[in-house]
Amino acid sequence: MKTTFRLLLVLATLVALTSFVSAAASNSLGRVRVILIVASNKKAEKDPKLTGFDANLRSLLRFESFRWVAEGTAAVPDSGVATVALVRDHKVELTADGRAIRATWFEGSKKVIALNLPEGPSVLGGPPWSDQGEVCAIILLPEGSARGGK
Repeated sequence: MKTTFRLLLVLATLVALTSFVSAAASNSLGRVRVILIVASNKKAEKDPKLTGFDANLRSLLRFESFRWVAEGTAAVPDSGVATVALVRDHKVELTADGRAIRATWFEGSKKVIALNLPEGPSVLGGPPWSDQGEVCAIILLPEGSARGGK
């Protein structure tokens, strides 16, 4: 009898957790993938992690080479903030107003740039990365049901 009771208790807990996770997932505008890259005017081989981005990065940022540094993904809640921590104290805060997702890039406590995400990918140029002419940039990729706005 005790075993049956324990089994029922475990099943009830699993059902409650499943309901909680489903409810949390439905209160999200989707996911946003954030990729931190470094751009340089030195010629280098294409970074395989940036396959598919290279041509667009060259035309947008006008640098010769790009290398992947870090990335993260976050689910953006209908209200509240999701943070993607990167490297060197860089982070992106993702907020939503129920319709649009706003991305704010920080280096430490200093705001680099903020943008309401459009439907597709966005590239944001940022501060210097080194004293050798390199700069960092961020690629923002809304995934799933993430919606942009203006």
